[in-house]
Amino acid sequence: MKPALRAVQGLRDPLPQFELGRLGSSLRRNDARDDLVRARVRMDTDGAVLEPLTGQESHMIVRSASADALVHVPRGQGELAAGSTVSWLRLGVG
Repeated sequence: MKPALRAVQGLRDPLPQFELGRLGSSLRRNDARDDLVRARVRMDTDGAVLEPLTGQESHMIVRSASADALVHVPRGQGELAAGSTVSWLRLGVG
């Protein structure tokens, strides 16, 4: 809804803006698709640190409610190591 409202207001780039941050713990990658993983963001002296939440399954509503960020995990093999630079979206106000 927000991108549509922003477009009507005449903004050139109405889509949500990804930010850069670091992973607080490793994340497994999916060979077949990109994923958006729910996380909590905290700030330290070097910027945003994203802590992935446990229980990413769709039926885990309570854990979903505590997320304030979505981390983009690009498709591929293996995992993204803790400390890796990732793209993420803020959830909530803004």
